[in-house]
Amino acid sequence: MATSNVFVAAQQLASRLKQGGVKVFDCSFHLNKRNALAEFQNKRIPGASYFDIDVVCDPNDPLPHMLPTPEQFWKHMEKEGDFQEVVLYDASGYYTASARVFWMCKIFGLDQVTILEGGLQSWEAAGLEVEQTELAEKEKQEGKLSWDSTVMRDHLLYNKAKIHSLVSQREKDPSSSSSSPLIIDARSAARFCGEAKESRPGLRSGHIPTSTNLPYSELFPEGGGSFLPQEEVRKKFEAIGVKFDGVEGKPQEIVTSCGSGVTAAVVSLGLYWCGVGVDQVAMYDGSWTEWGKE
Repeated sequence: MATSNVFVAAQQLASRLKQGGVKVFDCSFHLNKRNALAEFQNKRIPGASYFDIDVVCDPNDPLPHMLPTPEQFWKHMEKEGDFQEVVLYDASGYYTASARVFWMCKIFGLDQVTILEGGLQSWEAAGLEVEQTELAEKEKQEGKLSWDSTVMRDHLLYNKAKIHSLVSQREKDPSSSSSSPLIIDARSAARFCGEAKESRPGLRSGHIPTSTNLPYSELFPEGGGSFLPQEEVRKKFEAIGVKFDGVEGKPQEIVTSCGSGVTAAVVSLGLYWCGVGVDQVAMYDGSWTEWGKE
């Protein structure tokens, strides 16, 4: 079904939907004034549901859209009825926030998950049907999902304490940097360098010490869409220290970060696509919104 370990092409998805067992989610999320839910209600892939990362999150965490508990995640999924696999898409042109939801699925053991390559734009470009009628009220469904709802892959999640420990280790022993996890910041170069003011109040400018920068937008052609050719993306990762062949005979560990745990997942997605194992890539969920507090 998938064109790679993470993507499915539009025509492949259309064919698979006819067979059944696939649940599609629109995960669109915008930091500007665009209303993702309203856009979904006006145009969507037939049968899709909306996955709101600001709803399926930890309501007790003051930081935005932080990871929910396994119970909260599966409670949301069970409302969608029975399905055997999940396909995610969004309308951002940059896999935000379908990449974050992909990461969430992996953390909670839902491994039968892929992302629509090129997002909603690719579906429309293929001439496939979209629903534009008023969204009918969904009938309540009680799904009997086959996944273990207690799974929590903690190694895919970094918190502030784990980042602090990693940074302290690298600062005390610079020689350990080659073997310790590589921290990649997905924000713009101006934000990373402290030349651009953060949009959220109360945040310093700058970056996590010892981290490196690869803006998520650089993985795409101008205007977004699908990732750049894989070889180009690999070269961008290699330029900032990603070792696809491993370090000292072991797979390299990587931690991605950004502003609030959304675009970091896009960089993680690029790493998966280039062959880095999901278990090698963790994400700092609080990212700069937590670390950069004044």
